[in-house]
Amino acid sequence: MSQGKICVFCLHENDSEATECAHCHAPFQVDLKTPIVPSEIADLLAVDEAARLRHKHGGDVLALHIVSEREPIRIPHQGRIILGRNITSDDAFTVDLKPYRAHLLGVSRQHAALTITNDECMLEDLNSMNGTWLNETKLTPNEPVKVQDGDLIRLGLLLMFISRRG
Repeated sequence: MSQGKICVFCLHENDSEATECAHCHAPFQVDLKTPIVPSEIADLLAVDEAARLRHKHGGDVLALHIVSEREPIRIPHQGRIILGRNITSDDAFTVDLKPYRAHLLGVSRQHAALTITNDECMLEDLNSMNGTWLNETKLTPNEPVKVQDGDLIRLGLLLMFISRRG
């Protein structure tokens, strides 16, 4: 008996021959030219004017909205932040993604880095095994790229949206 496909968005187990999730309709075959935006999180892409004003006047917090999670990871920090799993580095601020099934979704121990300033946020792949993607474009390792509110970040198969909302 073949094992069913597990949806990375909602964790629903589907038939092994399914082409999309029966629960949330996320595709199993991904066209890498088209960003993945499940309907239940599409509202995260909308950035309200109040959030933009807060950013201009300070007091902002970077937030990572993990797909299928209700609460974002808030990062009230500027500088370099390492994203990964089971991180043991004392040298940098880190975000451990282990609670979000990172080991099952192909996230490396030190997968990517965010560098945050008042003016911008940069994302960099740290030679991860399964790649870092920004809006479904694969990043070249060790070459930082600018990220903006509402951008989709994928570490392996772990999906998150970024925002600078307070």
